[in-house]
Amino acid sequence: MQADGLWLIGVGAFLLAAVGLTAAPLRLHLQFGGLGDRRGDRLAFAGTGAGLIATATGSVLVAVGSAPGLAFAITTVLALAAIGWLLLSWRVRSLWLARRDDAAIELRYNQDLAREAWRLRAAVLLARWRWALSHPLSGSDAESWPYRYLRRRIGEEPPGVAEEWYSADGLTLRQNRPSLVSIEPGQAPDWLRDIVAVALQERWIVLRAGDAVAFYTPDGVTYETLACDEPALTRGLVRHALLRRLNKLGLPMHSGTRGQSLPGRDLDQTVAAMSAKPPPDGTHTESWGGRPGGGTGVERPPAPGARQEA
Repeated sequence: MQADGLWLIGVGAFLLAAVGLTAAPLRLHLQFGGLGDRRGDRLAFAGTGAGLIATATGSVLVAVGSAPGLAFAITTVLALAAIGWLLLSWRVRSLWLARRDDAAIELRYNQDLAREAWRLRAAVLLARWRWALSHPLSGSDAESWPYRYLRRRIGEEPPGVAEEWYSADGLTLRQNRPSLVSIEPGQAPDWLRDIVAVALQERWIVLRAGDAVAFYTPDGVTYETLACDEPALTRGLVRHALLRRLNKLGLPMHSGTRGQSLPGRDLDQTVAAMSAKPPPDGTHTESWGGRPGGGTGVERPPAPGARQEA
């Protein structure tokens, strides 16, 4: 029985590999005519189905013929369930991370709308592993939000504006409206205050929506988001990781005296580099070493009104 099962697994794996190595993509949706009616699609669908059935049948035969112990079987089932749960959670988190990026882009161009700030805050909250692990089967498409959970955490979603306000003319008219999400260093949390100050000094765009802070490069194209309500024990690690990511985007960073990551340029190295430069032309002076006949070796300029000998 084990030999028969291994043979079926081998045949099924061959069929799956043959379909996967073909250049034509597989389309499993059914259509009458159009792109779903090609013979290659039907052959790929048939090969995939036959390979899956053969592999599943062979796996059952091998499992029955092996007859593992009860403890091993229970451990295997629990391990597979845990792996499946983690994969589902990872997929949900990946989708909410993409949703968070879309919300950050919308907030960059709609700083006067409270709804866009609410959506970025919600997306940052839902992109955490905490939500993904506890809700692996929740909806995460581009339209749905878990409103019941979000109302309890961050309140009701503010109303939007008319559709024409999102047009090019509407955005131009809204440039004079005050930003609802701009932030100053004094408004940032203590453990992020210096990073916000350096980012603003480097002409970055820093916006805050509730517990979420978004750092945009000066051109507004790339960005990084962060949740401010991190536990006190993990803030050091979160801060270090944030500085590393911002440094890759162009924000200056240096190491402190104890090896910690600090935002901004290293002033000690800057001063040392400036001191190492040769003086400009016309300002050369004698060395400070002593002369054989005594003296300091420094040539003083003549006093005002004194006559110099030829």
